[in-house]
Amino acid sequence: RAEFFEARGKAYYYLRDYKTAVSNFKQALKIQSGEPIELARLTSNLVDADGLSRLKAKEFADAIHLFSQALTIDPSNSYIYVHRALAFIGQGKVQEAIKGLELFLSKNDASKKTAVSIHILVARLNRQLKLSTAAAVHVQAALKLDPSNEEALKLYSLLRGRATELYNEATDLILRNEPKRAIECLTHAITLDDTDPRFLVRRGVIH
Repeated sequence: RAEFFEARGKAYYYLRDYKTAVSNFKQALKIQSGEPIELARLTSNLVDADGLSRLKAKEFADAIHLFSQALTIDPSNSYIYVHRALAFIGQGKVQEAIKGLELFLSKNDASKKTAVSIHILVARLNRQLKLSTAAAVHVQAALKLDPSNEEALKLYSLLRGRATELYNEATDLILRNEPKRAIECLTHAITLDDTDPRFLVRRGVIH
């Protein structure tokens, strides 16, 4: 019975009636025993393609729904996390987008070039949320993969400026006898720029 739905789905697939093909493939996956990996990936890709067309049309809610369906069908189809994140960005849901992109990065499925691009995107999104430390983590990851990447180097330069601001804030906090908060500032500064010895020395003095 599962074979019947799969065969019928493939017939519709070759006729380029992808919607009907997906419907039959889903039915086959529902009743098929074992783990039909190839069929699951094909079905997931078809649903993802539909989601991408909705994304292109800026129908973000429909796109997110379809991308989520595609991931349910095949959770290992990791690039769909990126597609769904782009739809979240379109909706202005930056935190949800970051979660999806970080999940994609955690799968370690990306090429070096793709991983660098995603790290930079996540860094920019974190800067948008004024989360400089989180941004620095991804900039450093991008530079570790591609030390000469111009976009990552530009972001690193911007974040180093924020590190100096944190250093000055820590100095003010020390003068106000708030050592705990000063240490937090310096720790963030070190994350943003671990090449400036002032941050380590000042934090060591407080400890």
